[in-house]
Amino acid sequence: MSKDSRPLSKSVWSKIDVKSWAITEFTLRQYQTRKSTWSIAMIGMLLVTLVLLFYVKGQTSIIDSLDQDGDSYDWDGDGYSIAQELQYGSDPNDPEDFPDVPALPLSNWVDEDDFSYSMDGENCQRNIYGIQTEGICQLNVDDDGDCERTDWVLQNQLLGQGGKDSNFDNIDCSIFISTNNGINIIPDSYVDEDPDDNKYFHETVHRAFVLGFGKIGFAFLMGIFLPLFLATGLIRDEMESETLHYLIGKPIARGEFYAYRLGGYLVMTWAYLATLVLIMNIITGFVAPSESFFRVQDIQMWAAILFASCLMVMAYGTIFSTFGIFTKYGMLASIFFGIWEFMMAMLTLIGTGSFFVTRMSIVFWGMQIIDSASTYTWSDSEYLIEKGSYLELEGYQALETFYGVPSIGSSPLVTLFTSTIVLTLITFAVFFIGQSAFKRKELK
Repeated sequence: MSKDSRPLSKSVWSKIDVKSWAITEFTLRQYQTRKSTWSIAMIGMLLVTLVLLFYVKGQTSIIDSLDQDGDSYDWDGDGYSIAQELQYGSDPNDPEDFPDVPALPLSNWVDEDDFSYSMDGENCQRNIYGIQTEGICQLNVDDDGDCERTDWVLQNQLLGQGGKDSNFDNIDCSIFISTNNGINIIPDSYVDEDPDDNKYFHETVHRAFVLGFGKIGFAFLMGIFLPLFLATGLIRDEMESETLHYLIGKPIARGEFYAYRLGGYLVMTWAYLATLVLIMNIITGFVAPSESFFRVQDIQMWAAILFASCLMVMAYGTIFSTFGIFTKYGMLASIFFGIWEFMMAMLTLIGTGSFFVTRMSIVFWGMQIIDSASTYTWSDSEYLIEKGSYLELEGYQALETFYGVPSIGSSPLVTLFTSTIVLTLITFAVFFIGQSAFKRKELK
């Protein structure tokens, strides 16, 4: 080895690594010894536990099924349902006229015609009620077959009004999903007219819970309160305690010190968020309605919630710590900023995400990431909301409240990418301002 060469342990890069880890570890040890850190962690765990209890109770509850199409009733009291009497040609209003077959239970015609939770079908154009409309042609959705049967008396009575093609899309027993202005469902008669109320309720409530707690619980509340109590004093506390002289002496620069302090904060908060999201994913995955033992398809949804929350914690943490550098009233400034974010969060949730003012907030971009992921994970949510509203099914209001359509870019993927870039740029821009102010700050 030549005398000019140096061991790797004494290189510039290794010294930087040692400095960064030393300050990061020091920051983590400070958090571990503070009662406020453990208090915040316990509050977060209690919040997750409480909402999970309500979620489990909602998923295990049974609601009364309604007969949306009314074919299970026995109008004339002869023991035969309207559906069975019409099937065999007897008069449902005459107790002396009934089919010469055994009467089937009336419950056979409740929840008998469920609808598919999918948007599968070919994109097409149809002349619906005389109006040229773009949308999706969805076939084979008549689960109980009452639209397709040739011996169904009531169906034969409707032939003059379109019969099997009463929506005039040139396809018998189908649903045309119009996409001209949002989602508009135009079914043929006796297609998807009596869905399973409990199945619909549990599915929509599950999605509403994941979206609602993902946006409000993680992205907003965790995103605001963790930085508020853990990041605002990252630099300010050391300035007020006059310990910065011992921490930023040579050979470390103030900008490096600020970055490594933020690094310690991010290591702790990101690990904490990942733990909470993992708990939520595991419990909801086993409890949620699913055809398999575990609801695997929601993993990407929870991953998106974690990703959005981590970006927001990073952005808020940088902003709040910068407030602490500029003024000793950094906590007060952070609270006022949190109030602004709360207002923007409410505006975004009530469907005003297209307003320019909402885009002047961190929470808007975080929620856009979650909405983008939900569009891919649950592509039929708009369909479920429209169908629930059309049939007055219980549960659609909850999903309608928290479901949002990405409003940035030409596609959800573009929205996801754009939101990530915006939050990252905001973080770096604020960090540059903060470290510049820190460099010029006079210490006591």
